[in-house]
Amino acid sequence: MELVFDGQCGFCRRSAQWARRHYRGDLQLVANADVSNDVLQRRSITRAQLESAVWLLAPFEEWSGSVAVAKVLQRSKRPWRWLGITLALPGVRRIAKVVYWVVARERGRLPGSNCQVSAPRPQG
Repeated sequence: MELVFDGQCGFCRRSAQWARRHYRGDLQLVANADVSNDVLQRRSITRAQLESAVWLLAPFEEWSGSVAVAKVLQRSKRPWRWLGITLALPGVRRIAKVVYWVVARERGRLPGSNCQVSAPRPQG
């Protein structure tokens, strides 16, 4: 699995490193700027989509935003696994999507973030 994130955002880098430490299995961290156009074309993902959210790339599937976060947490060690399962529940999923976009929009203001980021636009 590959976790694609904003490599210029300190908060994003720290979050990705946290995910790799807690993930059960092999989780490769890839800055979104390092994803090739060939990979994007094969997966039918635009550069704008890739830059608008965190992505989790599996061999034959991909997830973005709060769904990607939930999937990573589901494959993480306890107690984080249960949080991932909870985030995937129908009623909670909507709330998780909103919370994800608020955090993504404000990530430049969060502790440890040393970047100027523009507000992402939610997809779908």
